[in-house]
Amino acid sequence: MTRWDEVRGNLVDWYAVAADRTGTWTRLGVRHYDKYGIHRRRERLLQELGAHTQRLLTVEGISDLEHEPTVQEVLARLAALDGELRAKEEEIAAMRRRSGARTPEDEPHGASRTLPPATLESREESQPGA
Repeated sequence: MTRWDEVRGNLVDWYAVAADRTGTWTRLGVRHYDKYGIHRRRERLLQELGAHTQRLLTVEGISDLEHEPTVQEVLARLAALDGELRAKEEEIAAMRRRSGARTPEDEPHGASRTLPPATLESREESQPGA
């Protein structure tokens, strides 16, 4: 086998891995978009619940909201959306585990959001009056 055959074989392998990873990230992106849609529907239901609550309290003078049918209906729909959201999050986590993608649990708490100590010290030293 010549050097060019090895290079060609490596490139073919690399393209196959890249295509597989691209497909995986695309599927993850679609799931995240679905999760965003569930969040939006949930937010609208919470707004609807607030409108019902305000109407019942101010206009109709009803203070026992727990037994109101409109409130019960909205709460049931919210519970269903919460179940969908949990299922979607579990699906995303399972896909990440199968693909070997890093998850937020892989990072120490807040590790990606903090600066290294040396950077923090150099920032403090560079500020006047510090």
